[in-house]
Amino acid sequence: MIPRIAVLLFGAGIPWAPSKSVALLIGWLWGKPPDAMRSEARMTEEQPISKVTDIINDSKIGMLTTVNEEGALVSRPLAVQEVKDDGDMWFFTGLGTSQVAHVRQDPRVNVSFGKNTEWVSVAGTAHVVTDRQKIHEMWNQVVEAWFPDGPDTPEVCLIHVDSDSAEYWTSPGGTAATVLQWVKSKVTHSRFSVGESGTVEL
Repeated sequence: MIPRIAVLLFGAGIPWAPSKSVALLIGWLWGKPPDAMRSEARMTEEQPISKVTDIINDSKIGMLTTVNEEGALVSRPLAVQEVKDDGDMWFFTGLGTSQVAHVRQDPRVNVSFGKNTEWVSVAGTAHVVTDRQKIHEMWNQVVEAWFPDGPDTPEVCLIHVDSDSAEYWTSPGGTAATVLQWVKSKVTHSRFSVGESGTVEL
């Protein structure tokens, strides 16, 4: 038997994501043991984070947005070097760049990635890392194309983004499916839906 609260919400077409406590209550009403519900809740939380990191890894190049001296937003493309399981990111750059100056003044940043029909926007705080051991650890041939004198170049540094939250959008089926959804929305005069989206706390 489906709980009445679920029938009311789903029957009305209301998109609803229950909290952990509510999910456990519904699981109890459905006859599911609490341990099983907690396990499912953990899986539900981990899946969107994995989705975010997958989009970032597939895109590689992100638009890093910082706040300049006048409070305006400034964006530029940077290649992500590493993405942690929790969404934290590392970028190589130079000490004389605007992004370094901006981050040192105001650490609030946003990094957005997109490829084909998947997009993600990550909000967080950044700081400049000049530790030579970390620079050597993350050094690779792609970075060497920008800094041919190697990892000991005085200008070389890293930007570490401590991710706070992320929003992602995907369109299952690729571009063709997106076009078909657009045509359907025009014919039926219904709202255009591109697929899955979500907000993730990192």
